[in-house]
Amino acid sequence: GIKLLIMPFCYAADAALLEAVDRFVADGGVLLCEAHLGGFDVDAGRHSRVMPGQGMAARWGIREEYTTSSYHVRTLADRAGTAEGLSGDVKKALDAIGVSGGKYFPVETEWGFVFTGAERFACLEAPGAQVVGRVGGIPCMVLQPYGKGSILYCGTNPGEGAAADRDGFEKLVTEAVRLAGVQPNSPLCAERGVHTDRLTEDLYIVNNGSGHDVTLALEDGWHGVFSGKDAENGKLVGFNLLVGGGLSIEHGNKKTYARTASEFG
Repeated sequence: GIKLLIMPFCYAADAALLEAVDRFVADGGVLLCEAHLGGFDVDAGRHSRVMPGQGMAARWGIREEYTTSSYHVRTLADRAGTAEGLSGDVKKALDAIGVSGGKYFPVETEWGFVFTGAERFACLEAPGAQVVGRVGGIPCMVLQPYGKGSILYCGTNPGEGAAADRDGFEKLVTEAVRLAGVQPNSPLCAERGVHTDRLTEDLYIVNNGSGHDVTLALEDGWHGVFSGKDAENGKLVGFNLLVGGGLSIEHGNKKTYARTASEFG
């Protein structure tokens, strides 16, 4: 079954969705979510004053103690030395982030790496949780046990931060995968940008989005269904050429039809 659920900035949610997420975690799943989860109640058509919203803060024991926009921090940088006109949340955020805010800011993790947060910053209050990410020493990401599972709650948007720091984002997701105990279903290739799926004992699908040739860890012999290439012990020994396949037809022309390719030689 599914072990890891990732919810990027799920601000609008209804009760049925949040109940399903709650059951998923309670039954042993791991949830990785961004700030303001369930902040807008779709059923009632109103915004929550406490986040995560719709009662999830109390249920999970996680609360965004204060939150503000990282842009807001930069806009008010020239006023950081005075208290005039600043809300309490912005003052606290300025203390955490400093006066150099903007769209992006670094989050230091307990796992020895830094990822980039974006757009919003929230200080988290979660008694009993492990603080696993901090901004200026203030908790911005926590790992909270819940039922048989756990919640990795980010007080920012690491998904948007990936535009500036892909490496940090991938390390964060990799850590979530580790926490969930997810194992790759195919050991063919570990390179970035290569996705493999094992459909049966002898059938794999490989999508190479890396932009360059990659090596697959294949034993014995294999045959490329679409390429027609054959290999033995990882070495290419030849291939068959197939032609004429296609899925499209020409409207009104009965001589055209979808068909599989024919072996040419």
